[in-house]
Amino acid sequence: MNDVEPATKRRNRVIAQNESARQVGSNIRLSVWAVIVALVIVLLGWLWMRQ
Repeated sequence: MNDVEPATKRRNRVIAQNESARQVGSNIRLSVWAVIVALVIVLLGWLWMRQ
């Protein structure tokens, strides 16, 4: 029983680290898309104001 608990804890730690890395990647992609959308809106607004 003692052998199983440390192995399970190590496995859970590895899973948690993988989930954390996946979440960071997802947050970066979302931020990049948000910046792109904001820049497009600003550009369209600027072009509209010049007319």
